Amino acid sequence: MNVKISYTVPFSRVPDTITELMRQTCNELEVVGTKLKMNAFDEHEETPLQKMKRIDEVRKELSTIDLLLEDCYTILAGYNKALAEMHMPKQRTEEPQHERVQQGGSSNSSTEGSNGSVRG
Repeated sequence: MNVKISYTVPFSRVPDTITELMRQTCNELEVVGTKLKMNAFDEHEETPLQKMKRIDEVRKELSTIDLLLEDCYTILAGYNKALAEMHMPKQRTEEPQHERVQQGGSSNSSTEGSNGSVRG
């Protein structure tokens, strides 16, 4: 049974984490490849059921390797998205505020209110 786990690493450590996961994946792939070669060319007599069992074991191990590669892919996709967002210019969400002046009466009788508008 496989279980997904997650843990937090600093953003700057993501490439190193991926490299380590890829190393682990390569090592496991080499082990499985060696098992497959040994089983495929094994000279001692095995029954078809024994060979089928060995093939099934290799397939399960390859499935686990595929899951590791999928995890690497998903992590890299998220990392790539974050990099792209970091390099995108930030869009202003606020519009500049314009001074609003209310007109009413002559400028001599106008006083400034507490909200900065001119009252007549």
